[in-house]
Amino acid sequence: SSTLGDIGALIIGIGAYLVFVFHLHEWLIGVPVVLKG
Repeated sequence: SSTLGDIGALIIGIGAYLVFVFHLHEWLIGVPVVLKG
């Protein structure tokens, strides 16, 4: 049960990290486009 909880937390953590990196990547691309008009 404890191991299963750790695995679940790890999966959630990795998923959240991937989503964060994906949106950060989009934001870094989008900002120069907005600034250039």
